[in-house]
Amino acid sequence: MDEATEFAIYLLSAPDGRTFDEVLNALREVGVERLVDPSRMHRHVLGFVQLRLATSADKELRLHHWPAGVSFSEEPHTHLWDLTSYVLGGEISSTEYAVRPTSSESPHRLFVVKPAEAGTVREPTSRQVTVSVVKSESHDAGSIYFVKHGVYHTSEPSSESALTLITTSAPMSDYPLVVASPQSSRSGHAPMTPPTIHEIDEFRRALWQAIE
Repeated sequence: MDEATEFAIYLLSAPDGRTFDEVLNALREVGVERLVDPSRMHRHVLGFVQLRLATSADKELRLHHWPAGVSFSEEPHTHLWDLTSYVLGGEISSTEYAVRPTSSESPHRLFVVKPAEAGTVREPTSRQVTVSVVKSESHDAGSIYFVKHGVYHTSEPSSESALTLITTSAPMSDYPLVVASPQSSRSGHAPMTPPTIHEIDEFRRALWQAIE
């Protein structure tokens, strides 16, 4: 068993999560070069670069990097599971929304996100909704924040770039939902594309800065 796998098992084995210092010390113990494996990385449809460290039947462990110089614009969406985010670098703005059905004409509609070959596919529903902000918080490096499954939220960097470590619980619903316009450019199939060499280098550099 390699050190990166041991690290992932260590983090996933905690029933109530780890403290920020425990996560940081575990990352230092393994080291950047053992963690950054390009074969497990892809560019997410939302723009950040994702590294899947481990996936089990009931949990997942990932690193997310929002590189500098890239524009990010998330749409309110839910997750299948409870999410814990450790902000390793930069600053993240996390916003939660109230999404309610409406019989009136609305520019917002619910979409279902389903797995597809080498990515996901976003399928429109007939459900029109209204959207309003419930709360918005900013989390800087050294912070931990939580998002419950089924809660509509967005997470975006409020700094030039950002790096987070994500742990998830077991899935609690069938598919995530997204609130978007029927004309959204993200409708349909969204492939998971490999990161560029520059994105991998930026990812590695951000991780070095976070744990040095």
